Amino acid sequence: MEKSYGNQKALFALYWGQIVAVIIKGSYTHKEGAKHVVSSHVLETINSYSKHKYALELKPLSSISDAHFLEVMWRIFPFQPRSSFKKGRIYMDHLNINQCDYLRSKGYAIPWNGLSVEKLVEYGWVKLKS
Repeated sequence: MEKSYGNQKALFALYWGQIVAVIIKGSYTHKEGAKHVVSSHVLETINSYSKHKYALELKPLSSISDAHFLEVMWRIFPFQPRSSFKKGRIYMDHLNINQCDYLRSKGYAIPWNGLSVEKLVEYGWVKLKS
């Protein structure tokens, strides 16, 4: 997938309504580091004419909380008691769209359209929280 404003907007739209858009290049009207809700206003400013640039500030999947991990595992194995799951690694190949949407809704960075999280960071579309 190519690096384009259209593709960046499509990725941002997946996080609609969340306060995860952060200004990574400021302007006189938009302070660098300011956070915004992903909305039509943010999407409209993702273009070559805008003086400021946005990225999604997301949590790495390696920092998943116990509660979110259990919810994802329970969605994979709904007939297992939640107490039977031990926190471990989540393999993206095993997740379906509903589980990916759940992780996105909690502000986690996950691969998108064949692009790894590392590639999304390289493109400047995602900034991982430390």
